Amino acid sequence: MRKKTWLIIALILGALPALGIYAWRATPAFKEEAAVKAAVAFLKEGPTFGFDGVPGSIEVVGVAVAESHPLQYVVTVEFQCRHAGYGDRAGQMVAQVITPHVARIVVTDGGVVEAVIDGVWDELRQELLGS
Repeated sequence: MRKKTWLIIALILGALPALGIYAWRATPAFKEEAAVKAAVAFLKEGPTFGFDGVPGSIEVVGVAVAESHPLQYVVTVEFQCRHAGYGDRAGQMVAQVITPHVARIVVTDGGVVEAVIDGVWDELRQELLGS
């Protein structure tokens, strides 16, 4: 009886590291999916896409994980707007032309900490970079 007990304990202890590695490897995929959802929701609700974004044009083209603590997910999203420019352009003269954009959105702990469109527009602060 004693041998059986020790054998069961040894099997359980032997399986714990494998289960831990499996859980550790499975977790980032869920977090990546959540980061993508947060980035796309931010883009859809933001002033640039909200003003005249073309529904159905949003496409996630890349996700990178920055080696940091907490983890940062850099989500690259392509989308189109019906007019040139950035932000809420209500009351402004705008060119009516389908305009492709690329957004680089950084998500940490479920929140957007950086969002830059076309490398020139800060979607969080609603200003041109370098202004």
